[in-house]
Amino acid sequence: MDLIELNPLRNALVGLPGIDGLSTGQRKRLTIAVELVANPSINFMDEPTSGLDARAAAIVMRLVRTYCKFLYGKKLSSVMRFGY
Repeated sequence: MDLIELNPLRNALVGLPGIDGLSTGQRKRLTIAVELVANPSINFMDEPTSGLDARAAAIVMRLVRTYCKFLYGKKLSSVMRFGY
């Protein structure tokens, strides 16, 4: 919870965004964290930062980097972002 910066929302409902629940960015971070906690043998993330502001995107990538370092002892993540 601390790593994805959702500790203050520990008891919040995961409902509709903005209605006594998690925002869209918070829900996306939670979804990624839930998948990583399941410890899959392979994890494919298609645009994990799309739709997120810079702060939320940084939190997501820090989570992925920390997970890879913990699991594999080295960096193993890649993000591709194309300009428009």
